Amino acid sequence: MNVIKGQKAIQTYYDKYYLDEHKDYFTASRAAQEVNFLIESLSKKPHSVCDVGCGDGRHLKVFQQLGIPNGLGIDLSNQLVKQAKKNVNDSNFTIQNQSFADLQPEHECYDITYCIFSSFSYCRDLSEAQNLITKMVSATTMEGIICVDIDNVFRLVRFLTEHNKKAEDTDELEFDAINLHLLAREKRGRAVLESSTQYFMAPEIKTLFATAGIKNSNLVFKGGFNKDKYSYRSDRLIVIAKKQDK
Repeated sequence: MNVIKGQKAIQTYYDKYYLDEHKDYFTASRAAQEVNFLIESLSKKPHSVCDVGCGDGRHLKVFQQLGIPNGLGIDLSNQLVKQAKKNVNDSNFTIQNQSFADLQPEHECYDITYCIFSSFSYCRDLSEAQNLITKMVSATTMEGIICVDIDNVFRLVRFLTEHNKKAEDTDELEFDAINLHLLAREKRGRAVLESSTQYFMAPEIKTLFATAGIKNSNLVFKGGFNKDKYSYRSDRLIVIAKKQDK
């Protein structure tokens, strides 16, 4: 069995398996709900948006359909970037194949800068997370917002409790509770993909944004795109950060 590790495993998964495994989740109505959540959080129609970890461009496509003039999307997966360019066929929307570390957005250019559906968890440590948050804040206009959406670590604990009871599960998942790393060993096709994702809790998110110049009073935490209040019962940890007081 061929074992693929680290960044190569992540790229292989997103190039070959990601869209198919989430086809029932990534519906047009869900993308529209998430985009509407972002626009309502901004309280006005944006002029330009930046999608960090854009995948196949499902959110950028909705923004385009709503008549948003400009957008930038980045993703590390070659295949997802190709698909995003097909889905968002507009010269005013730029799709780039690059990592978080390579992100160099224009300064204070975007009304909404967002990272949705756990892409943020591919920051391998707090240093990489801080670097990305700082870039996202810098890229956002003074009147704009930054949104980060990640899996709730408390939901993960509930999931692992049930997952480890099922003998038929072939994926091996191990959670490092000290460093909040989820270590995964997953069989896909004729290969085993070994990778890890970083989990974050609300106090860490507050610190990351504070270091990037955002007041804690300008942060709003939600437990889902239905605007539920964040709690340990939530499936998601979604933070909306405003650059300045309203």
